[in-house]
Amino acid sequence: TPKFPVSILQNGSKMTVEPPRGVKANLLRNFQQYNDEFLSSCTGRDAEFKGLLFSLMMFNAVTCERRKFGSLGFNIAYDFTAGDYAICVSQLNMFLLEYAPQVPLKVLHYTAGDINYGGRVTDDWDRRCINTILHGFYNREVLSEDHLFSESGTYHQLPHDALYKDYVRYIKSLPLNDSPELFGLHENANMTYAQNETFAILDKFLLMQAKTGSAGGRSQEEVMDDTARQGVTFPGCSWRGHDGVMRITP
Repeated sequence: TPKFPVSILQNGSKMTVEPPRGVKANLLRNFQQYNDEFLSSCTGRDAEFKGLLFSLMMFNAVTCERRKFGSLGFNIAYDFTAGDYAICVSQLNMFLLEYAPQVPLKVLHYTAGDINYGGRVTDDWDRRCINTILHGFYNREVLSEDHLFSESGTYHQLPHDALYKDYVRYIKSLPLNDSPELFGLHENANMTYAQNETFAILDKFLLMQAKTGSAGGRSQEEVMDDTARQGVTFPGCSWRGHDGVMRITP
């Protein structure tokens, strides 16, 4: 349109919001959208809600970050979105109030493992894997204040009376590099991840490198320049000088 010319799009830079990388960044991004009012929104069931919410948050981070291990994580790389996590949080709040005073773990497991997250999974073994992972985060043990999500104790549950600032402080204290033990993988899985990252970076470097031809080892720019000199002519224009600049001849 006259008010928004095409040249603005052509000369502009595209910016995108990339999902956070790493369990720590994933947890921090999801938790920063909450506050103390939200944590106490499940009236009469605050302890169960906060415990299962944090456990669900851990499950989401683990599921999303397993992609970086390649085929060791999942047979197929799935794009789990923030919407999958958001609907699970809404269902958690709703079902805790609806089934009070019980904790409907079977219902929560089915909605998360077979519908919200599992609905994106197409491989049978991946579906079995994600349901097994979910069993480790949706169970009665996670409601205990001393529950550990990893054998080393780095990732653990927080007390029932923890406030929003306590969760944020704990998440910020987590290590920047994820430990394979949280994913149920061996330490050697980090080698696969590091190799995949290295190969991806080198492939991008090769794409930016100038192409060379078999004859004379000329670069792509030199081939294009020679082609323009030999095959393109315009009335009143000619190539002059050694700088490869087209000039208009009088």
